[in-house]
Amino acid sequence: MEPLGDGGPSGQSHLLVWNGERVEIATQFTHDDVTYVPATIDPRIVRGVRFPKGAASFGSTGELFADVSQLFSRATRLPDTTVERFASFVFEDQFADLLTYPPLLWVIAPSTASTGFLLQLLARLCRHSLILTELNLTALRATPLQLKPTIIAEVSSVSNSLIRALRASSRRDVFDASGGKLRDLSCARVVIANQPLRDPALAGFPLEIALSPTPVLVPSTDLIEAERVASQLFMYRLVNINRFRESETKFSNLTGPTQQLARSLAACIFDDEQLQSRIATLLMPQDKEIQVDRTTTLESIVVEALLARCHDNQSPMFSVGGLTKSVNTILVGRGELTQVPPEVVGWRLRSLGLRTEFVSDGRKGLIIGEETRSYIHQLASDYGVRTLNQGTAINLCKHCRSLAQFQNEPGLRPISCKSGSPEDAQKRRGVN
Repeated sequence: MEPLGDGGPSGQSHLLVWNGERVEIATQFTHDDVTYVPATIDPRIVRGVRFPKGAASFGSTGELFADVSQLFSRATRLPDTTVERFASFVFEDQFADLLTYPPLLWVIAPSTASTGFLLQLLARLCRHSLILTELNLTALRATPLQLKPTIIAEVSSVSNSLIRALRASSRRDVFDASGGKLRDLSCARVVIANQPLRDPALAGFPLEIALSPTPVLVPSTDLIEAERVASQLFMYRLVNINRFRESETKFSNLTGPTQQLARSLAACIFDDEQLQSRIATLLMPQDKEIQVDRTTTLESIVVEALLARCHDNQSPMFSVGGLTKSVNTILVGRGELTQVPPEVVGWRLRSLGLRTEFVSDGRKGLIIGEETRSYIHQLASDYGVRTLNQGTAINLCKHCRSLAQFQNEPGLRPISCKSGSPEDAQKRRGVN
């Protein structure tokens, strides 16, 4: 049972009732001796939020996906793989209110790109879409979130207030407590910006799509077609909503953040294994960028220096000063001009779960025992360290061989050194 977007001056709308076999439109509906009537909605909200106007047969999932893709293809003139990512988001958006992590689409639109038709297209295809002039916490708190809208905003800059709003709305059942009220601010979001996110992690790793210039005018008849497809998407939701389950598919070839995105997308594709299997391929370009970014973080460089220490035959004691020299050598070798001080490296060790102690001459450092070596190797795998398993180390190091064995056997993973007794944790961190 859903409200239809046909409200009059009073904001009163009709109900669309789905009994599993057919659709009925009614002003009220009785079930189990309970009568339901459409809620009276503020006319301003009715004008702002796009409610469905009806439900129409959609054929197969593949046919509906192709129709959505074609609309985005004409609106953006982008390659097929890119418009399929737009279509995947639209399918995910139909079930945004059921997902633990509501979808976020970040569209990069350079000044030479036309976004007017794309914005109108997204507004018609996304469920309960609401276009805002800006997106921040104040705007979120004023939005009728009980309607589970998809907020669409075209922003001129990536401000801290925008990032805070995206984070606050990124997970269901996490509450904002401002003004003495508890609010769940979670909702689906589309942001059209002139630049990418500097740190996608701050916004929960959105699905990111870059536009190219679109000099060709799109016929207005496409908007009429979009209304028809929107009715089919609504039927797609009605037919499949009781089958929805959060996906547990393992996308082992993707990084953790992209795996979460892939699982959300896969959960919203029903009765089409071929489309589900394409999700990993569609996300691979974005995932490769995450992999590159991951290997260039300071934490990754610190782990790389620690891994090198594990593979040499020097003293098992490693001072923070010596580690700092190794880290700065790696940075110089990769063209970085910035050098880091020992204090920063020490804090990075702590953030990695490695605590230092006094090793000699009043210096702070690590004692690298077998537990710590195993943990460093696992960190190297998690951070995508470039030198892991390179050269002859894999033939000589039992930890490298063990890690390679588990990486080649799907579903297996070495036992994390983080588990175990407090004494094991102390050994891992180099504390006696």
